[in-house]
Amino acid sequence: IRADYWKSNDRKFCDFCKCWIADNKPSIQFHENGRRHKANVEKRISEISKKAAKDEKNRKKMDIELKKMEEAAMAAYAQDISRNADMTSQNINRTLKEAGVQLDGAGASTSRAEEVPAVVERRKPVDPLLPPIDPQELAFIQAQKAAAAQKDSDVIEPKDPTLWCEAQTPEGYTYYWNVKTNGE
Repeated sequence: IRADYWKSNDRKFCDFCKCWIADNKPSIQFHENGRRHKANVEKRISEISKKAAKDEKNRKKMDIELKKMEEAAMAAYAQDISRNADMTSQNINRTLKEAGVQLDGAGASTSRAEEVPAVVERRKPVDPLLPPIDPQELAFIQAQKAAAAQKDSDVIEPKDPTLWCEAQTPEGYTYYWNVKTNGE
């Protein structure tokens, strides 16, 4: 006895149009050349590009906020050091005083700030149990001076415009498109 059975053709799902089509070359080409499919592809690409632009804007905003927080933290740290609040700041102030550098309330050095690293490197601590000044604290002092100099020149210069943009879909696919031609 021979059993006859019916087998359906394979189907393919179009992610752009959210529909099923026959999984053969002519059906796929006919669908992809259709007006509705092309419009859905354009719509998806524009959504992805808008999302990428929004994400980039949020990332830049977050970077600016973090930079402000770091500057505020460094200013507060400089004020703590200048007030001799703890043993570490007393040691820093003593070392800076011996090196000939004075800190004002904002933490900016008032004299010979460039000579501090050379003086501190040559000087040996008197007490071997007392740790020498930390290089990070020296870097902090130099960073404060550099930040004060750069405050006026904090203008963000635009980078060279790139022709290609990259974005990811919620499904995890990465898309690249040309800004000039709007092509993939």
